Amino acid sequence: MSRVFYRRFWLNRPGFHSSAFVLSEIELRPDDGGLDLIAQFQLADCRRSATLDFDVYSNASAGDRKNALRKARLLRDSVNAFCDALEVAAEKQKKASKKRPRKSA
Repeated sequence: MSRVFYRRFWLNRPGFHSSAFVLSEIELRPDDGGLDLIAQFQLADCRRSATLDFDVYSNASAGDRKNALRKARLLRDSVNAFCDALEVAAEKQKKASKKRPRKSA
């Protein structure tokens, strides 16, 4: 087994709930026909977790490899688009919050 990539990081800042993380790992494992590419991307938050597999086995076709790469790129593009939209929405919220008077106790 040969680890090609490993990264784990916490999503929340210190002082916030600490169970949110991203774990991504890519390994090459020997197989009778060559090498199996085992790739996983795990996202966890608030005791919920999802793992996406991007495995490509040694007997895989070129289409299988292309599909795994396509899946990863679509995930990347989706996260980037979400981040961009979240930044815009947070800025709108910030501006709207400044305009409203605070409620008195």
